[in-house]
Amino acid sequence: MSNLAEILRPESLDAVIGQDAAKRAIQSWVEKDNFPRCQLYTGPVGTGKSTLAGIVAKACQGSDWDEGCDIRQINAGTVGKVDDARALAAESASRPFIGRYRVFTLEEAHRMTDAAQDAILVPMEVNPWTMWLLTSSEPEKLLPAIRSRCSAATFALKPLNRDQIATLVRSVKPNLTDDEYVKWGTWFVEKSVTSPREILGVLDQHFAGVPLEQAVHGAEHEPLYPEIATAVLSGNWNKTSSLLKQIKTADYRAMVAVVSAKMSWALLEEGFGPRGDALATCLVGLGVNQFADGVAYSSLKALLYKCCRTIGGGK
Repeated sequence: MSNLAEILRPESLDAVIGQDAAKRAIQSWVEKDNFPRCQLYTGPVGTGKSTLAGIVAKACQGSDWDEGCDIRQINAGTVGKVDDARALAAESASRPFIGRYRVFTLEEAHRMTDAAQDAILVPMEVNPWTMWLLTSSEPEKLLPAIRSRCSAATFALKPLNRDQIATLVRSVKPNLTDDEYVKWGTWFVEKSVTSPREILGVLDQHFAGVPLEQAVHGAEHEPLYPEIATAVLSGNWNKTSSLLKQIKTADYRAMVAVVSAKMSWALLEEGFGPRGDALATCLVGLGVNQFADGVAYSSLKALLYKCCRTIGGGK
């Protein structure tokens, strides 16, 4: 089973569909070899924030690019307390062993506590060999001082329009007519499915045999994700199951992120013991499973069942 979102993840600016303002700016940085040290990429989930940050992280190394360059992708939801931020701040003070820049990409940076954000304010300004690339779907939750440091390189990424979606579909289904591509673009826009990752996820499920209408999952179910996380943390499969039955298809990545974040915080509050062991086991299980999109949601249900059983002691 393929995972189109991973297979087709752009590795160069030319491969990125849409986001012209951000692409022009990044191309200018490359040509002038002058990269802002603090950058912020905002926008809805799946619009390419991490993709553009990843392209910049490599491009800024120039001819010094090497697989050993210190480029770190950090989930701010799981590493967001002040001690974590202080550790990053301390690391940022030293020059990288390989490459021109030490790069920290803070995913969903708004999940860091205010104290954690405050701890990286000075390092963001004083260490010229460290680059801070922040992504956020809720930038209003970032401290004004953080946003100010990124003001010269802040980009609000947009959902794709009909023609851009048609171009994306063409990369997956190259043998259609122009009119058919337009119809696909129109259909996705009408369903409010306009981020590249979600579009590719729908196509993955459709190619796996799921009818298109069922492969589309809307944002209306996302408020249930924290409830599911709470039910899993209590080891209550009956409650978890009843919530999952309300959702035919889901953004499984978002659900995994919510459940993992709650488990991570719960683990940090636990001492050594059986419950801590159970939480750690579940976090590792959620982290290492890279489901193909076509079967992702059904596989996630099975994994959540295992988590409930592990945390609940087999109840």
